[in-house]
Amino acid sequence: KLGLIGNLNTKNVLDLGCGCGQNAIALARLGAHITAIDFSPKQIELAKEMAINENCDVDFRVGDIRDIPELRSNSFDLIISACAIAFVDDIKLVFDEAFRLLKPCGRFILSDMNPLQYIIDEIDGGVSFNHHYPTEPILIKWRWDFDDLDSAPRFQHYVRSIPHYCNSLIESGFAISKILE
Repeated sequence: KLGLIGNLNTKNVLDLGCGCGQNAIALARLGAHITAIDFSPKQIELAKEMAINENCDVDFRVGDIRDIPELRSNSFDLIISACAIAFVDDIKLVFDEAFRLLKPCGRFILSDMNPLQYIIDEIDGGVSFNHHYPTEPILIKWRWDFDDLDSAPRFQHYVRSIPHYCNSLIESGFAISKILE
């Protein structure tokens, strides 16, 4: 999967919605200078611990990926976001910010959950549609399935159609060169 990214030696890379830092650390191992942002202080704390344990230099920051004024425009060769955009209410703000931060000819690699996983259930070897295909974002609220649901973390994310992602990227100034499922 990292083959899509190419040679990262000495490249400036931004990881938007880095979680606990696995992708950022993997990219740092490939020689990239990494800045990684997540809104969760706990995730960033875990990411910093993992980077120390893996002997990787990553600039982890707590922040809102919709607005990162402390980062200079045109400063990143590559921006990635893996399975984080679904948790953001207004993806256009994230895409506008990514476009601002990329150097000319920089690349934005976006990975997110496919909307079909939320509308199709497998039943007895067949499939059943439990929802319509989202023409507008659908807000889903959920928790991990723990024994003690009162202490289980609560989450919410948005299911969006693939055209919604594509159109938002184009409106932010991006040219889409490849779509993979």
